[in-house]
Amino acid sequence: MGTAQCPGNQQTVGTLSADGRWHFKFVPEVCADCPLRARCCTGQGGRSLTLGAHYAELEAARLRQQTETFKEEYRQHRGGIEGCLSALVRGQGLRVNRYTKRAASETTCGRYLWLPLSTFSGPRAGWLDSARSSGT
Repeated sequence: MGTAQCPGNQQTVGTLSADGRWHFKFVPEVCADCPLRARCCTGQGGRSLTLGAHYAELEAARLRQQTETFKEEYRQHRGGIEGCLSALVRGQGLRVNRYTKRAASETTCGRYLWLPLSTFSGPRAGWLDSARSSGT
């Protein structure tokens, strides 16, 4: 069972859907009287919150990014990745989506982005291997 707390310190119990997402719905009457309502929710009902199926992994990755170990590893490879992406944007028009269908867009992005990145070897790509093997 999961719980969520709003900025006004009200708590609610969430429901887990079949696809792994958590859904939280706060009581509309409580939200209506809350002084933080204007900053919290804009709809007629109360605040609602949905967390994706991979929220736990996302939160763990965000925490890992705050560690000194991650920051040092990131500094070591960042220049190579940023340069590669810059060249792809300038030379291949990577940011311009020429397709309206999602599958075609993903295929185009994959062709230009993942193939060049997968050709990196040596210390520049070492951070990827350690992240994959550790499960983060």
